[in-house]
Amino acid sequence: MPHHAHGGTHAPRLASLTATLAAALAAIAALSACGGGGADADRSDNSSGTMSLDTAGRYAAHATLASADGGTAVDVAVKTAQALVAAHTSSAATAAATAAGTRRSASATPSATGIAPSATLDCAGGGTATVSATGPTQAGLYNGTLDLGEVYQLSFTNCQGSTGAAVVNGTLAVSVAEVGSGSLNLDLTATALRIALARGSITVDGSLSYSAIDAVPEGAAYDLLRSSDLRSSQLTLTTQRNARTQTFSVTALSVQRSSTWSAGLPLSSSMQGSCTFTAALGDASYNATLTTSGSSTYAADGLPTSGSWALTLPSTLIGLAVSGESATLTVDEGRNGSIDRSRTVPRATLAAAAN
Repeated sequence: MPHHAHGGTHAPRLASLTATLAAALAAIAALSACGGGGADADRSDNSSGTMSLDTAGRYAAHATLASADGGTAVDVAVKTAQALVAAHTSSAATAAATAAGTRRSASATPSATGIAPSATLDCAGGGTATVSATGPTQAGLYNGTLDLGEVYQLSFTNCQGSTGAAVVNGTLAVSVAEVGSGSLNLDLTATALRIALARGSITVDGSLSYSAIDAVPEGAAYDLLRSSDLRSSQLTLTTQRNARTQTFSVTALSVQRSSTWSAGLPLSSSMQGSCTFTAALGDASYNATLTTSGSSTYAADGLPTSGSWALTLPSTLIGLAVSGESATLTVDEGRNGSIDRSRTVPRATLAAAAN
């Protein structure tokens, strides 16, 4: 009898532990499902022919983070180029003036000239860059700024614009279309332009227009606020995280960014606009347009801190909203305005889904 009583005491406990374990496993599965990664993560549910939440989460994560990283990469590349142009001024200006003969007449205008064939410069934070340029005047090429009509060709080799800044490799052609007080308008062509960011690298290929306005607010925790506008009809973004490569072939890009910087390093950013692309994730591909609802914000590591996005596919609308430490995913099959499925996960899960 004591033996039977002993067994009866543990049976309820065992049942309780089993139930608790099952609940824990279900919770873990719900939190990690957006991360995808398995063979089933990138296909529709076989039973209904609809898109699974796993697939929707992966698509949304890749598109949201790649678009933000692409904007940051272009900002970094342009600022690195500006730092090189500024650094090139002191020593090269003296040599150029000596070689060309300084024109001292106030009415004289130096003829169109260039940095030819090229100059190899040390980057402030490490690495080198080879620079060649042409412009309306010799004086303008060596005044430390980008001036109207100047065209630069920069080839980066592990170049950092400042200590601790992102490492830049590849080639960037810069044509200065317009210059104002604290503003500039550039036509850019990137060739295998690879920038190492906090969560991996992103490579930019193609042409885009880039406008920027700089401000230095008083009493702020940063030393530069850059508002930039990026537009392109032919651009390729290739991300690489944890040895996995994803490619986004962009056919329509129109985004506005605002980013804060300190000592040449990005601190935070916000973005709004849209991007139409074809994504190739290695084991899956899709066509979509990503649109922000208002402005989305990002931390220094590139992860979103707040905002809402709509990822429009041919027959499905995926919604993503980030607030605090949570990310909510919704799926609207048929794009009829009715939410068919939704899930809320930790914000960090969004980053895992894009790896």
